[in-house]
Amino acid sequence: MRGYLPLFAYVIFCKSMPNRSLPCWQRFIRPQFTALTLTEVEIEVNAGAGDPKMVIVGLPDAAVKESKDRVRTAIANSAYKWSRKRTAINLAPADIKKEGPSFDLPIALGMIAVAEGLNTSAKRRFSGADPHRDDRAEPECARLRSNPESLANHRRFGRQDRHRAGTRERSDSISHVRSNALDLKARIISLVALFALAGCGRTEPTISGPLKQRGYVWQREWTPAVVDALGETNRRMDGVVILGAELNLAGKKPAVVKATIDWDALKRQAGHCAIAIRVAPFAGPFRSDGESAQAIVDLAKQLLAEVREHDVKIDEFQFDFDCAEKNLGSYRAWLRMLKPTIQPEHFVITVLPAWLTSSNFLPLIREVDGYVLQVHSVPISAGTATTLSDSRLAHEWVRKAAKFGKPFSVALPTYRCAAGYGPDGKLLSVAMDSVQPFWPPGTRILEFGANADEIAALVNDWQRARPREMRELLWYRVPIATDARNWRWPTLSAVMAGRLPEHKLNILQEGENPIDLSIFNAGEADEQLSANVTATWSGTELTAADALSGWNVRSQINRAVFSVVASHGLRLPPGATRKIGWLRFDRTTNLETKISKSK
Repeated sequence: MRGYLPLFAYVIFCKSMPNRSLPCWQRFIRPQFTALTLTEVEIEVNAGAGDPKMVIVGLPDAAVKESKDRVRTAIANSAYKWSRKRTAINLAPADIKKEGPSFDLPIALGMIAVAEGLNTSAKRRFSGADPHRDDRAEPECARLRSNPESLANHRRFGRQDRHRAGTRERSDSISHVRSNALDLKARIISLVALFALAGCGRTEPTISGPLKQRGYVWQREWTPAVVDALGETNRRMDGVVILGAELNLAGKKPAVVKATIDWDALKRQAGHCAIAIRVAPFAGPFRSDGESAQAIVDLAKQLLAEVREHDVKIDEFQFDFDCAEKNLGSYRAWLRMLKPTIQPEHFVITVLPAWLTSSNFLPLIREVDGYVLQVHSVPISAGTATTLSDSRLAHEWVRKAAKFGKPFSVALPTYRCAAGYGPDGKLLSVAMDSVQPFWPPGTRILEFGANADEIAALVNDWQRARPREMRELLWYRVPIATDARNWRWPTLSAVMAGRLPEHKLNILQEGENPIDLSIFNAGEADEQLSANVTATWSGTELTAADALSGWNVRSQINRAVFSVVASHGLRLPPGATRKIGWLRFDRTTNLETKISKSK
């Protein structure tokens, strides 16, 4: 039993002061090796007034900073309280860099202590204190050290005449701990196991192999092109998620826009099908008996009634709402109320990566059968990023999600969009194929897109090794022939296989004299036409040349160069052709062409 005592000897617990509300301060000790020197590091935890935020200071490295996420997840899984105050964690001494995940346990004990430390029963629970001891005789804080020989010395309470009493208390306390060895050992083993499961220096088990893959049909208007895409999706994917309706709760009355679903085509062409409700951003209130909540339930009932009326079989009902992290606790009440309406259908919600560090996340996902982790988004503030998904962050978010032990899907992007930002740099709105908002003068417009090469590498990584909890990929959105800002099927098919799409541009010539020049995309990915096309010849004279819209041409001796006009950025999807201009000579000639990136 002696071997377990130092684990709990990190903790100093606070006693409550009568009729006063003071910040709670905790201190912990752990050794750290610096080169060949063993350095004692004190972990001081202070919770006081302010925003509910956790800050680590004292030269922590990236692994130590990430302990915030691991500790929060571990505490949530163990059903302990999480401090709602501003919490500062100081790692002393401040001039030594703190490295690695081994600070997680004392930090976690400190966070639990500041949340529950004012409760005397909590103190006994962690420190193994003697329940027969008179707590009134103790000062505001009592400190235990990880070195067993120093336990008695640190029972000094500031008065020399209390030293013997403190030594006797130590003996009584150790005796009491031994008499309750099984209980204390079980608690220690439980806490250590909890941090092992939270990823504290342990390699998580993984699986490999192909992933199930489905796609979103998110169009409100079901045109013939949408119906055609539905059939293609059925041939290439494992299922489809269709938008059933969008709900806006921000106005005086709930506003519903239903998709014009072709139910016959859906029944005929879709194999595995799911239906979704999208709720526009909403700040609350989230009362379960309020008008907003009732509007959600009524809309879900209407959609499910239409599904049954048209004899369409669905495998899943998806609820898409980008809730603010601070409202997740209230959002849970919505899900609890909606669940009876959805049952027995599989009930799934979409999830933002920011939710993964919230103490409300685990209770939230316990209300549903599964969730979709969205690893793509448009930045809410103008910056330097141009992609919708960051592969490094996607890997990190998937690892975090897996620690909750619940099956989930991952949503990846296939689209491009334009985002408008105001003078303050904040996002105004987003333009996509089906939505083109009005932007006021002075709006800064930025283009964002899904990088096919990066996402293909990401898929390949997950096919080789991924958490067991990660069950499938969901692509937002499936290719529609009339879309201008979405991948085509050749691109998506390559990326779904975890293979880099082929990049290949060819120059086509038509006619003998004049000769029309075109660029043909013979590859599998969209290409940005920031290129120069050079044509060369010999034994003849160039008599005329012209470039088409978006291009210019300059001629030299036995040579002509076509280049893109900078203000006319052009994209060419797979299988598409773009005419760039023509050349006329004094007689027929053989023309050699090549394409190169413009500088």
